[in-house]
Amino acid sequence: MIEKNIVQKIIREVVLIALGLENRIYIKDLSAHLYWMEKSQFNFGEEYIAKDITIRDLIRMSFAELGVEIEFCGRGELEKGVIIDIDEERLDLLKIDKEYIKFGQTVVKIEDRSSVSIDVNRTIEKHLVQQYIGHFETEIHFDNLIKEVIMSNLMIVKKQS
Repeated sequence: MIEKNIVQKIIREVVLIALGLENRIYIKDLSAHLYWMEKSQFNFGEEYIAKDITIRDLIRMSFAELGVEIEFCGRGELEKGVIIDIDEERLDLLKIDKEYIKFGQTVVKIEDRSSVSIDVNRTIEKHLVQQYIGHFETEIHFDNLIKEVIMSNLMIVKKQS
C-alpha cells in the first residue's frame, strides 16, 4: 500500500528546501514506484485509472508546484537533482524568498552513509486514497494531492518559523 506519509515526507522536505530550512533531500531509490489509482475525469461511472509515478517524478512535480524546475543527472549513486529554472513570479505569489533558491543548486542526492534519508520500498502497491487529511471528497487526483500538501506544508512551516 502506498504510504501517504512517504508522499507527505518528500513534499515536506521540498517545502523546507524552498524556504531555506534544509539544503537537500536524500533518497535511497529515485526509481521506486508509486502506483496511484484515481477516478477517471472523463467517465462518470466507477472507472479508475492507474498512474505509475516514480519518486523522481514526485520530487520533480513538487518542486514545479513551487515554481522550481529541477533536472536529474548522473546514474545510480551519483544521480542528483539540480535546479535549472526558477519562476520568480510563482515564488513571489507563494511568498517564498528567492534567496534560498539558486540556479545549479543540488537539491536531491542519493543517500550516502552519512546522510539521513527517506526510505522508499522498491515497489509500492496500488492504492486508492480516501478521505485525505480532512478533504471532504472521497477520492483525490495525484496532481491535486501534491498541490494540497504543498500549500498545507507552506502554511504550517511558515507559522512555525
